[in-house]
Amino acid sequence: MRWPLIRKPTTANRDSPRRSQQQEHPGTLAELIRRGQALEDQHQLREAEQLYRLALKQTPNSALAYLNLGNVLDLQGDAEGAEASYRLALKSDPKQGKASANLGNLALKTGRYAEAEDQYRTALRLLDAEFLPDIHCAIGVCRERLRDTKGAIEQYRLALSMQPQHPGANLNLGHSLMRAGDPEGACQCLETALRSWPNHAQARSWLGKALSDQGFIDSALVHLQRACELAPDEAYIAGMTLFMMNYSASILESDLASRRQQFVEAFCPAAATGLTAFSNARDPERPLTIGYLSSDFREHPVARFIETAWLNHDASQFKIHAFYNHSVQDAVTARLQHLVSHWHPVDGLDDQQLAAQIRDSGIDILVDLNGITEGHRLPALARRLAPIQATWLGYLGSTGLNAMDYRLCDPFTDPPGLTETWHTERLARLPDTQWCHAAYTHPPPVGALPMSSQGYPTFGSFNNLAKLSDTALDLWAALMTTLPQSRLVIAGAPKGRAQTRVLQRFDAQGIAAKRIDFLPRLDYRDYLAAISTVDLALDSFPYNGGTTTIDALYMGVPVLTLMGQHTRSRSGLSLLTNAGLPDLVAQSHEDFVRIGRKLATNPDRLTELRARLRSRVERSPLMDGQRVTRQLEAQYRAWWQAWCKTTT
Repeated sequence: MRWPLIRKPTTANRDSPRRSQQQEHPGTLAELIRRGQALEDQHQLREAEQLYRLALKQTPNSALAYLNLGNVLDLQGDAEGAEASYRLALKSDPKQGKASANLGNLALKTGRYAEAEDQYRTALRLLDAEFLPDIHCAIGVCRERLRDTKGAIEQYRLALSMQPQHPGANLNLGHSLMRAGDPEGACQCLETALRSWPNHAQARSWLGKALSDQGFIDSALVHLQRACELAPDEAYIAGMTLFMMNYSASILESDLASRRQQFVEAFCPAAATGLTAFSNARDPERPLTIGYLSSDFREHPVARFIETAWLNHDASQFKIHAFYNHSVQDAVTARLQHLVSHWHPVDGLDDQQLAAQIRDSGIDILVDLNGITEGHRLPALARRLAPIQATWLGYLGSTGLNAMDYRLCDPFTDPPGLTETWHTERLARLPDTQWCHAAYTHPPPVGALPMSSQGYPTFGSFNNLAKLSDTALDLWAALMTTLPQSRLVIAGAPKGRAQTRVLQRFDAQGIAAKRIDFLPRLDYRDYLAAISTVDLALDSFPYNGGTTTIDALYMGVPVLTLMGQHTRSRSGLSLLTNAGLPDLVAQSHEDFVRIGRKLATNPDRLTELRARLRSRVERSPLMDGQRVTRQLEAQYRAWWQAWCKTTT
């Protein structure tokens, strides 16, 4: 984030720069600086620099002249010269807080966050009160870049205690609160920032994300679309908007495909001239080099599935390269890193650098694990970085890239003849499932059936609130209407507008608020334990749950899903079929209510499922790593053999 240079405020009675330059005598130090600042305002930076140097020639060691010289050098992209000038300003006047602040700006822009924070804290002691909110904001940015979200929040709140409407502080506090799991607080801050900066695209996009995290998808898309209009060249915002459209029950598949094509044309041009010839040996039976590219080799659902493949790959036939596109290094990252032959941190590489590294690694098959999700590298993949490119796991849909050859899926999410129309990739169906979960580490035990002691059924939802469409909530209410004693637990719903939305939706269907319980955001083990407090989990739609469904089944809780006609609304079908529970897949709203009521009034079957589901899942393809990985490897080999038959 760029911070404004701190300098002496401009004055209304500046001389015209053109007239001042025609004066015979250069004038006093103050006059030279005033004229230089006027030239800066007219973007005549070289001329302003000359005046500041003239001022230093006339008044050597002037801290004010060095400060302004540093400003204009920075504006011209001469960071080294600017830093030297600021340090000379401090040498001349150690109390020149503006020079310290601008040294902090330079350090922040070049990623020297600890050094930047030191400079800003020095500036706090030296600057007048009017500058302090900006400085606290800058320290907050440093804290955030150093992965201290709590410290960043403290700094932004300090800035707001001095200037409550400060747009920058509200903007950045909103972003930090989102990271801290407080989308309600984030919305309040971002809405305040937008009152001052209504055309700030970043604020609009973050507000859209914060609203989606509370289930307001349509409102989120309004803000995201406006952000796209304000910043049409911002790929991050366009990608976020495209992904968020998947959650909306009102978006047609044709609309999604059209928007995806627009995204690809704008941000993923096939600018790969000269990059498509590969020298990989065309031996159909030789060992293969597989590359996996992702931003999610960390605590993330994708990591749970890719770990299984990496643990079970046949090392004699498959050499694995992992290209990790994220700066977070956690315990999951460390564990995954030890499972592969070659680990490549690629966060920070531009598309050309990433392309060069992947191509230099001699990859035969490159597997993208992001799709159109945060951290994707689709513009680089559009260049074709390996003879064969495929996408898997991270996104239930097409990337839209002509250079993406395959999308790995299964016969349930993408049966022949159903979803091909919406894909640029060829669909490669693994025989059983596209998801195989890693073994759970020290999971909590399966609890007793709650209905046995409570006397009434408890339904539960553990999915991302963005997936809880109004249509889904209405259908759940219809099910609860048939069971007047039933209750519903919704996990991860923050207080405020998120809970209000849910309660109002149920109230409109005659379901009292006292029948709905909300759980806060929980850590992983507590989240698994919380699943045991419900008798039957209800899947979201049109975007089904994935990892949460497997988690529920593993904790002995069956899941009721509504099957749709698009990939994202069929993962429940795939997971439940592989777990041996196809009878819990509804094909209509009426079917959903019928199945749910029948199961919720059958405690004997619920008790039996609770006792056996964990072992059933462990024996199923959903956790049989060797079986699914052999199927994956067979698919890779078939792709490779087909490529070897193509002409060079």
